[in-house]
Amino acid sequence: MRKCPLCHQIMDEESYIIDQGVSISDLVLIKKDKNYHREKYPLKAAVCPDCGHVELYIDAIKKCSQ
Repeated sequence: MRKCPLCHQIMDEESYIIDQGVSISDLVLIKKDKNYHREKYPLKAAVCPDCGHVELYIDAIKKCSQ
């Protein structure tokens, strides 16, 4: 459960960011370690229903399939 840092309401976490230039792609965060090993995570968005503030986050447990 995320709270909005601006108005302190509970944010809706069931949102995603997609690239409308390519209709089937979602944005992905790629984390690299010091050995340049990459792990991909789907980028999600939390939206405040009251003030409209948006925050991007990843679910660190759920990695993308390669």
